[in-house]
Amino acid sequence: MKACDCYLLVWMISMPSLVNLTVKPNATLMLRTQKEPVYVGDTVALDCIIEDKNSGWTYSWYKQNPNQTGAHILQSAGHLYTFQPVTQTNSGMYRCDAQRNAPLRFTALSNTVTLTVQERRSRLDVISDHTNGRVLEGDWIILSCQVNGDPVKWRYELHRGKDENLYKTQLEENFTISPVTHSHHGEYRCRARKGEIYSSFSDPVWLHVSGTWFKIIALSTGICLAFLILLGLLYTYLKIKGLLHTVSWGNSAEKQLGDAV
Repeated sequence: MKACDCYLLVWMISMPSLVNLTVKPNATLMLRTQKEPVYVGDTVALDCIIEDKNSGWTYSWYKQNPNQTGAHILQSAGHLYTFQPVTQTNSGMYRCDAQRNAPLRFTALSNTVTLTVQERRSRLDVISDHTNGRVLEGDWIILSCQVNGDPVKWRYELHRGKDENLYKTQLEENFTISPVTHSHHGEYRCRARKGEIYSSFSDPVWLHVSGTWFKIIALSTGICLAFLILLGLLYTYLKIKGLLHTVSWGNSAEKQLGDAV
């Protein structure tokens, strides 16, 4: 066999390996989350999917920053990169790729996936029997802490005063105060937490508690007003009756005068 024939045979045998090295399988990056939008404290996973189904891949994830092309953040034998819990610092654009050693092979860089993590905002609502917002001593009220994203297994905190002193903490969002006393008068805020993850504080809510004297005055005013209304109705009724009597008397006198003539 000639030397050129040997070279040709070696080249034909090595061609498939060379093709495998030059043709890179595709990588597809997907964002796995239970709900949208994504809030602080949720669980989010980046899933790097390789079209080559062979095992033995080592996965790499990259976070793209505004001032650089990409920062390598992790290598793993698994195809999932999980944020648990996710924070706002995890927001950004991500890509992935993979490589294997037996045989040596690399994937192409994946598509870009954008992760946006929103802050959980809080709102404190006052629920009571009075539609005008006034709270009286002896009443009951509910301070309801509403937090974005329907947090599960978070603790709710009720803070009192401008120094945001912790007043009460519990697993439920509704804080019940019953009976209300004058000592409950003041400013309140709320937030939720899970471990070291917090929602934002709500805007302050002022609780104005009026004493029992106000309740007595309000009751007395109501009774007086009802009495005046009844008195007015009675006066109107009597006035109408009086007018009817006068008209009847006038017709009778006119008839008597006609008979005398």
